[in-house]
Amino acid sequence: MFRRIAIIGGGAASASLLGELLDRPLSPPLQVAWYTGGKPPGRGVAYATSSARHLLNVRAASMGLYSGQPGSFLEFAQQRCQEVGGKDFLPRRLYGDYLVEEIAHAVARGLPSDAVVVEEAITVGLLLRRFVRLDRPGSYTHTVGGGLGWGIGAAVGRALAEPGRPVVAVLGDGCTLFGLQGLWSAARQNVPVLFVVMSNGVYQTVQDTYGAMGNQGVCPGTELGPLDFTQAARFFGVDAVRADSADHLRELVAGAGELTRPLLVDVPLRQ
Repeated sequence: MFRRIAIIGGGAASASLLGELLDRPLSPPLQVAWYTGGKPPGRGVAYATSSARHLLNVRAASMGLYSGQPGSFLEFAQQRCQEVGGKDFLPRRLYGDYLVEEIAHAVARGLPSDAVVVEEAITVGLLLRRFVRLDRPGSYTHTVGGGLGWGIGAAVGRALAEPGRPVVAVLGDGCTLFGLQGLWSAARQNVPVLFVVMSNGVYQTVQDTYGAMGNQGVCPGTELGPLDFTQAARFFGVDAVRADSADHLRELVAGAGELTRPLLVDVPLRQ
């Protein structure tokens, strides 16, 4: 038996409620569906501003996602700038960054303790590495090279090498396109790998570099457009599902150890 609750909206209030639910042992267990409208959860409208002149109206020491950790936002801010004080009114955008990271942390907690993470998600991976648990040696597979498209094949190889451990591959959509044919091997070898494709529809790292160089607008050739990776997976014989909420994604990740065949999860980060 479990209770069900639906959280509507992906803003700060919803993120705070989800964080509290995840951090409290509940009996009977609680099943949470979080509907964010297909947008990255946590930031919401209030903290999506890009201007550093838009400030919070509450001091930094009093802000935080969790009621039992009132100083968590201040600690986050001081990691970025040691000169920040508890009495400061900080940019709203910074609090939005804090919310996104805290929710990513909550989702990462869904990983089985003995899981192997294969990460080829250039943008999301920078965030994931801060939160993922590394309980056993050899739990994180990454490359320091600049090649793209190795993630799917590496995940298949890790599953064949260590059949007793769950393997979760976290992939960017651009990286996935470079090695999509690896799903054929996953299906033929019937490896129980969870492929999580973070689909933001853009080569984000290239776009960010383009903007950092002083260019305006969208970098030519970086927009991937709407892609349905569930159809691509099924073409190769791999089961697939689209994550409809952050909590749905967490449940899928938590179930990686129960897989008996490969599964691809398409995670739409924008619509």
